[in-house]
Amino acid sequence: MNGSLQEPALRLDLESVPLEVLWNAPIGIALVDRGLQLVRFNRALAGLHGPRARLYPGIRLADVLPPGEATQDILWRMEQVLATGQPFSRIELEWGRVSCHPLHEGTRVVGLCLYLEEVPEPGLAREALQVSEERLRMSLASASIGTWDFNPATGEFLCDARALELFGAPPGFRMDCDTFHSIIHPEDRERTQQVIQRTVSPESGGSYDIEYRVIGIQNGVERWLSAQGRAWFDEHGGLVRFSGTVVDITQRKRTEASARFLSEASRLLAERLDRAEEILERVARLSASSICTYCIIGVTRPDGRLPRVAGAHREPSQEHFVREALRFVPRAPGTSPLLEGVHTGRSALIREFTQDVRQRYAVSPEHLALMNTLDAHSVMTVPMRAGGKVHGMMILAACAHQRRFDEEDLALAEELAHRVGMALENLRLYEEARQAVGLRDEFLSVASHELKTPLTSLKLQHALIGKSLTPECRASVGTRLPKAVSQVERLTSLVDSLLDVSRIGAGRLGLEPVEMELTQLLREVMERLSEVFAQAGCGVDFPDTPTVHGYWDPSRLDQVLVNLLSNAAKYGAGKPIHVRVKVVDGRALLSVEDEGIGIAPGDVPRLFSRFGRAVSERHYGGLGLGLFISKQIVEAMDGRIRVESQPARGSTFTVELPLRARG
Repeated sequence: MNGSLQEPALRLDLESVPLEVLWNAPIGIALVDRGLQLVRFNRALAGLHGPRARLYPGIRLADVLPPGEATQDILWRMEQVLATGQPFSRIELEWGRVSCHPLHEGTRVVGLCLYLEEVPEPGLAREALQVSEERLRMSLASASIGTWDFNPATGEFLCDARALELFGAPPGFRMDCDTFHSIIHPEDRERTQQVIQRTVSPESGGSYDIEYRVIGIQNGVERWLSAQGRAWFDEHGGLVRFSGTVVDITQRKRTEASARFLSEASRLLAERLDRAEEILERVARLSASSICTYCIIGVTRPDGRLPRVAGAHREPSQEHFVREALRFVPRAPGTSPLLEGVHTGRSALIREFTQDVRQRYAVSPEHLALMNTLDAHSVMTVPMRAGGKVHGMMILAACAHQRRFDEEDLALAEELAHRVGMALENLRLYEEARQAVGLRDEFLSVASHELKTPLTSLKLQHALIGKSLTPECRASVGTRLPKAVSQVERLTSLVDSLLDVSRIGAGRLGLEPVEMELTQLLREVMERLSEVFAQAGCGVDFPDTPTVHGYWDPSRLDQVLVNLLSNAAKYGAGKPIHVRVKVVDGRALLSVEDEGIGIAPGDVPRLFSRFGRAVSERHYGGLGLGLFISKQIVEAMDGRIRVESQPARGSTFTVELPLRARG
């Protein structure tokens, strides 16, 4: 249908329209100009119960249709048809179905043709619509979803009851854009506004999905919201509608933040084990930056006193007040309710830290004045328990006017206190173990030195006896004297090993490096051990090797060579021992390879540890200190020692030493 709807209704060209058909059509039909004014309508439209009575040409369609949000939506859709030329069909309303098609003159849309059908059973349709709407409301309510809608033409900002609740507004509150922007958390405001500005630009596609915090309009409660929605635009890119939904995700965010906080706290607690003061300071600072405004921590002594106290405040300008408050944390039991948890092991949640409560907790008027300066509104006191005892107390305070601790905050604080208590318990055990190791090393040092004196005397007496023996007596003694000398030498070696262990533990393994030649020292050691190789049935394969000069401690390097060659003979199963020396990239490489019993893969990691063994002590003897001491000596000379081994195929120990010491 073509026509010109330029001005008044009477100028519409209807010659091509069969008026009789239009007038007698069973559905309501209306012709509308670009101003959405009635030009002509038929009898069926006039008889519909939906459009209001007294229809006449020239009246605005908005004054004809029943008032309400549905009519506003239909009018908006008609404007879109005028703008785009795209029709819509059979939109169901409470009072009928509406279809709309454009009227063209050439390519220009000059008007609309509306078709209105009465719903056959209005009561049933109305009931179905109510049921559908109620289901939607129930679905939104069960999902705790709030909805809002903004009309830029009128500035109207409509929020349902749930959205108002999430925004912290009273029922019936009239929202506007300025108020909405003001309740966004200051830390999220700029980011959220950028998303909104991008969404209301046509090139953005009109959709958004964002998470942000709001501060309640009336109650000041902080909430995390997840918001989704869409903006609609006309053919010119103008914003015609902006709506969306909001969901409360505060609990999820709290859970995520708690997990991150505890993970970071565990990382801090695992970094150091030797200084309680540093542990407390770092935990207090982490707490003040995450879960409270300021934090004070004290560690107890066996008498219940709190001699060590740490504290931190979120605001640097308030830090000195917390430091000042540390002076008033009671050091003695029975002087303040703050220490009740130390004796009972129970936490306390003080939701409202009122003036009366402050007075009860204060230990002096000066302390009360400082409490009022810090102005905490909610406080938790949490004992740090571990190992069946209380190690101290944590005091966490919230100073924001609307911030109040709850049971979930207390559970998080108790978990933190437990982890700090475990760290302090581990520190105590570590200190006890360190002291025990110190006592052991001291005992080994004293015992070794005390044993050296009689052993030296015994060796001297053996030497004198050997010199004084006549040939007849020597023949009668036989091999007993050499065996006694051998056993004394073995005992001397064991005592020397224990003495070296005590020196290593005390950090006193001294070196006296000099310019020396390695291959010559190696041959001297092999010559001294020739009897050991003979008893073990192991031949030594050491080909001619160029001299290797380096800057090392001869006596300590001799000790390493004796350990490696003795082990190769002991575990070589009577097979050859291969010794090699070479220089690679300014470093000397010495390898000792046997073809004996080898080492199981699971035993290799502990082979160089103190008292580490890979074989049965019953069958092979020894203290398990030789390789440990050798490793300490080699590393003290900036070298490395390693082993490669396979069971029943032998082992290869390699010592790598720099030719020159580090400058």
